[in-house]
Amino acid sequence: MYFSKTQILAILAFTGAVAASPVASVKKVNHSGTRVVRLQTHTEEDIAVIKSLVDNLYLDTWTHGYNVNSHVDVAIPPSAQSEFDRISKKAGLNVEVMHEDLGASIEAESPVTVSLASSSRLALQAANAPDPNWFTAYHAYGYHQTYLYNLATSYPNNAEIVVAGQSTEGREIVGIHIWGKQKGKTAIVLHSNVHAREWITSKVTEYFATKLLQAGTVSNATAAISSMLDSYDYFIFPVVNPDGFVYSQTTDRMWRKNRLRLSSNSCIGTDVNRNWDYKWSSSGGASTNPCAQDFKGLGAGDTAEYKGLSGFLKDLVNTVGVKLFIDYHSYSQLILSPWGYTCNTPAPDEAEHLRVMKIWEAGMRRRYKTSFTYGPSCTTIYPTTGDSTDYTYGALNITHSYSVELRDTGRYGFVLPANQIIPSGEEAFDGFQDLVHAL
Repeated sequence: MYFSKTQILAILAFTGAVAASPVASVKKVNHSGTRVVRLQTHTEEDIAVIKSLVDNLYLDTWTHGYNVNSHVDVAIPPSAQSEFDRISKKAGLNVEVMHEDLGASIEAESPVTVSLASSSRLALQAANAPDPNWFTAYHAYGYHQTYLYNLATSYPNNAEIVVAGQSTEGREIVGIHIWGKQKGKTAIVLHSNVHAREWITSKVTEYFATKLLQAGTVSNATAAISSMLDSYDYFIFPVVNPDGFVYSQTTDRMWRKNRLRLSSNSCIGTDVNRNWDYKWSSSGGASTNPCAQDFKGLGAGDTAEYKGLSGFLKDLVNTVGVKLFIDYHSYSQLILSPWGYTCNTPAPDEAEHLRVMKIWEAGMRRRYKTSFTYGPSCTTIYPTTGDSTDYTYGALNITHSYSVELRDTGRYGFVLPANQIIPSGEEAFDGFQDLVHAL
């Protein structure tokens, strides 16, 4: 769906109003004193102990899946620390501290620089150019919409705002469509921030949009990027879970899911990246517990976010076609291809996936020597069912369908300092350019 300037102003005003509404004004979750640790899983016995700790102490896991010779990252609130310490010491677990005090790390991460109350006003200002300091800090959701709008209005011959439906709470899922000399070419589609707490992801895809327009437009062209724009159209959706993203900024920095409430007495939220309608009913790759971080929903594709995003993708597939789909996440530094739902059956295009992922990873590593592990999702990390890349590959036949886990490997995890936004964007865009040229 495409929108005019007047329509977008109205959408942004509504977005800001929802973001600042009393519904979002819930008491903020305090993470002061919460310790985040990495637990090494050397044996099946280690895994059994860790699962018991997570279940019995109601610990939030920052990683998903339990594999031997890997690790599990968990957050331990002050109330559970003495019992955790007692059991982990008795079991001989290898414990590495990531955050001694998560609350302090969140405070140091970077304040959200624009309050939600002022975001609605900013959404109506229609500035002439995007903020040059945008990538030096994290920002409130309404300002993300303003930034995209300003990008589109700054390059009216090469960009426009698009919307892929609405979220559970009625926010528009806003993206930017970018092209070169003419639009209507085969599409490349990028999603990010489906998991609310993964703030770095929306900054990185916005960095992509900015670089494509600043360095690749007809009047100011860099040859390699100009070639990218002349080959494909780009549809970039920085925040595909706006409700969860707002909640992570206003109430609970560690929120992951959307904000769908199934009933008055149920836990809130579905993991949108376990809700896509492909192999959703397969077991082992998502939770059926509404309180779990990876809750799959009551039915395949029953979230508003899935309906809007999948509908937009289907329209592109049926009109111009889609060459590449990437879903950006954090953290762990991974590049993942299908399948997620099975570790036993290779994807038909696995050889092609491995070919381009090798080129892609080399590009991401080139500037800062940041290495990324790559391979099929299930065998590289753990099984996932109902995820976006299995859907785009298996249901929509988009051969090049991938997920990326951005920085870091665990020192900061989800709470990545703002001074890593630009280097994260640079290395990811380096790899993205190499990937597109390798298709």
